Formats: sequence, C-alpha cells, structure tokens
Amino acid sequence: MRIRDFFPLRRYSLFIFIILLLLFALVLMSLRAKQRKGPEFLDALLMEICSPLQKASTFVIKTVQGTFQKYVFLVHLERENRMLKQKIAELQDENLRTKEMKLAMDRLKQLLKFREKNPFP
Repeated sequence: MRIRDFFPLRRYSLFIFIILLLLFALVLMSLRAKQRKGPEFLDALLMEICSPLQKASTFVIKTVQGTFQKYVFLVHLERENRMLKQKIAELQDENLRTKEMKLAMDRLKQLLKFREKNPFP
C-alpha cells in the first residue's frame, strides 16, 4: 500500500478542481454584484460556463433522490405485501374451517333425517 493512495486529492483531483472552479466563480460573481449593478460580460461568461455543470449536478442529484424515493417505496411495498400474504393465509384457513363446519353440519342434518325416518322400536 502506497502512502499516495491515502491522499484524497490524488483520487478525486478532477472532482475537487470542478468544485473549486465553481466556488471561485460564485465568489467572483458575488463580489462583482456588490460593486456594480446588473450583469456584465464576465458575469455572463461565468454563468454560461457554470450552467452546464449546474444542470448536470442538478440532474444527478434529482436522479439519486428519485432512486432513493423509489427504493423506500419498494421497501414499504414489500412490507405491505408480506402483511397481505399473511392475511390471505389467515383468511384461507378461516375459509377452510368454515367449509369443514358446513360439511359437518350437513352430515349431522343427514343423520337427523335418518333418525327421524327410522325411529327406534
């Protein structure tokens, strides 16, 4: 393992450079806005340069946010799905017990009819 690998500047140099460039542009625009009223050529140029980067970062953030929201929705949906499967199993058991009770009731009715037809001597 090399010591150079520990420095985040080496790994993320492009990312850090872009962030520093954007911060520099923001500071420059805010300083120029205090000195003069209205945008000038340099401000318009900085906005044109920063605009694609800002759009790309906004797109990435919204995509990550949408993915996270979909994931949370799917986790909630999976939990609800498990609860519904459990409820279906309980209702199927109850339905089976009800059918068995009906069959037992029908058998008892048949026995009662048989007893009425053939009384004991």
